[in-house]
Amino acid sequence: MLLIFIAALTGCDDNVNDHFALPQTNPQEPVQNVEGFTLSLGSSCTAPILFKDLDDATLLEVAKLTDHPELTEGDTINLEVEVSKDETFTQAVPLPCSVKNGTASVTAGELEEVVKEIYGKAPYARTIYTRATIYIVSHTSAIALPEKITLGKIEATPEALFIDTAYYLIGDVNKWNSEALIKFGHSGKDVYEDPVFSMIVEMPKDECYWKIIRKHSASCVFFPPLFLPTFVASL
Repeated sequence: MLLIFIAALTGCDDNVNDHFALPQTNPQEPVQNVEGFTLSLGSSCTAPILFKDLDDATLLEVAKLTDHPELTEGDTINLEVEVSKDETFTQAVPLPCSVKNGTASVTAGELEEVVKEIYGKAPYARTIYTRATIYIVSHTSAIALPEKITLGKIEATPEALFIDTAYYLIGDVNKWNSEALIKFGHSGKDVYEDPVFSMIVEMPKDECYWKIIRKHSASCVFFPPLFLPTFVASL
């Protein structure tokens, strides 16, 4: 009976092992070193940028990886760039960059739109601060390095035709008297955000001649086809 009991236990053990597979294990992948990465401001952005001299499709190098540790086989590097009007980056704006071989680039048109988003459309030299985040991309996952890297500042001037802060009417209505100019009304906002000037004036006769004079010019204004201001006058 004792032999039968031992045989029964042995049979049970065999059945249990048949129903429970050994736990799966995966080999430990190599750990990527996160130190030794160096980024610098791209060569296209170290000198002042005048967008009027560039085509919208011109590629500008914003950030460049100048040094990095040896990557684990199959890993690549991606960069995300942000810009801001101050060094605190409290209102950081992402820059739509393309990344290739450790270099982040943006088109002149896209960079100009970001500058206008931050500062407005006025064609004044603007300073934007830049920083980047480095990602180590492994297969389908990406790990961000813990620290954002400050790259420096870019000076850029948006393209826009000149709009003065005030315009005046001169003609038969004021007897061409430069001391009695009639000023166009305006909202008082940035003229590049609101380029509409208007007035209502009563003309002394049916047929009158008139010209428009801008504030910072002693001569009349010539308006090219793409001139931005809009004049609304009821005469």
